[in-house]
Amino acid sequence: MLLYTIRCLHHLGYDMTDEENIDSAIDKAYEKLCLVDIVTSDLFITETEGADLKNAWLRLLLCGEFGVVLNMLEEIDVNSRKLLISDLLRDLNIYITRDGMKTSENFRIQMFDFVRRFARRYFERNAVVPLFYKIYETPGVDAARLLEGLVWQRLLARHACGLTEWRELLPMLKNSRLAPRTALLNKPPVRTCPKITERSSKVNEEMSEADWLERKTLRPQDFSNFMTAVSPNYLYIPSGMSKSADTIVSQQEWKLELQQKAFTSTQLSFSTLLEEINKSLPEPHNVTLVFIALSIAQELEHWANETDDGILTLTAGDYAFSEDDRKVLSRTLLFRPFGSQDWQQLKNGGKASRRDVETRLTIRSGMEVIIPSVKVVQTFLGQEDVEQIRQVARGDRVANLPLVSQLFSPGVSFATAFFCLLILHWRFK
Repeated sequence: MLLYTIRCLHHLGYDMTDEENIDSAIDKAYEKLCLVDIVTSDLFITETEGADLKNAWLRLLLCGEFGVVLNMLEEIDVNSRKLLISDLLRDLNIYITRDGMKTSENFRIQMFDFVRRFARRYFERNAVVPLFYKIYETPGVDAARLLEGLVWQRLLARHACGLTEWRELLPMLKNSRLAPRTALLNKPPVRTCPKITERSSKVNEEMSEADWLERKTLRPQDFSNFMTAVSPNYLYIPSGMSKSADTIVSQQEWKLELQQKAFTSTQLSFSTLLEEINKSLPEPHNVTLVFIALSIAQELEHWANETDDGILTLTAGDYAFSEDDRKVLSRTLLFRPFGSQDWQQLKNGGKASRRDVETRLTIRSGMEVIIPSVKVVQTFLGQEDVEQIRQVARGDRVANLPLVSQLFSPGVSFATAFFCLLILHWRFK
C-alpha cells in the first residue's frame, strides 16, 4: 500500500510543501487508488466473494474503530450464519495486535488511516457506514461515540421500518413543532461535514455544494452559509470536537440539531445549556435543538420531571429562576414571552411574584430547545445499552461485539441485528 501511494503521489505531482497540502494530496491519491481494481482487491472482499464475507469484514472493521477486544473463538452472526472469527481471519486482510492481551486468543483489530479512507468509500452505499467512519481525531472506544451511534442507528432504522413522523422517530419531539411533520431523508441519508473551529480560514461564499462539502474545517460564522448551500434531507455529521451540534438533520424549512452527552463525571447543567445554545445555527434558520444526555443536573432533571411526559420544551422567549427560592430544587423556572414585561411560571402559567427577575437564558425566535429527562432517554435507547455506555465511560470495560452489532439494528436485541441491516440496505440502496 505504501508503494502504491508513493507511486501515485509521484505521478500526479501534487503540492506537498506543508502539512495541510500533504493531507490534501494523500486524500486525492487514495481517491484515485480506490478506482484501481487490483488495489481494492488487495484490501477488500469483492462482490464475487459473497455478501456474507463482505458484511463480516465490515463488522470487524467497526470493531477495530471502537477498539473492541475480540476472541478467536467468537462468532459473528451474518445472514443467519455463524461465522467463526478465526476462520474469517484466513480470508480477510486485517491487521491484529495482541498488545496487552492476557491470553493468545484475544486480540484487537488495528486500523490504519488508509484502511478507514478505503472503507468509507467502499461501503458508502451502506446506510450505516458513514455513522462510524467519521474523521475522528482519537481512534478507539469512546462512550460519546457509542451514544452518538446508537441515537443515529435508532433514528435511521425506525425510518427504514416505515415510521415517518418526527414524533415517531424521536419520541422526545412529541411536543415539538416538528412532531407531526414528515421526516424526509435522501438515500444514502448521511453526510460528513466540516469541523467548526475558530482556527479555520476564511471561505469563498460563492463556492459550489461540492466545494463546501470538501472543506475539512469552517469558521463558526461560515457554518450558517454552509447549511444554506448544501442540500436538505441529510444527516450532517461534523468531525469530533466541532463547535457545533453533534448531528444536524437538515430539512427543507427546519434544522434538527442533536447534542448527545455521555456525561459521567459531569452533568448537563444550565451553564452547559447556555454554551451549547450559543453553538447553534443562527437566524434565519429555524432550529429544534435536542439534548440527549445520560446525566442531567438536579435542577434541569427536576424541571423535566415536573412535566407530564418528562420532556422540558423551551420555546422562544426569556427564561429565569425565581430568585426568592434558596433551595435549588424548589426554584421555579420562569418564562417571559417576547414583548411582555411580566414573568410567568413555566409549569402552570401562573404569574411570578416579581417583575425584576434577572434573565438567565434567551431562546431566539425560530428556535426551540428540548431537554428530555434521563428516564426518557433510557426508554428510547434501552437500559442495557445505556448501562454499557456508562461502563465504557468509567473505563470499567470496553465495548463488546454484541453492543457493536446492535448499532446495525433498531432494537436492543442482538438476534435482530442482521434482519434490520437488510432493511437498511433495502431502504437506502
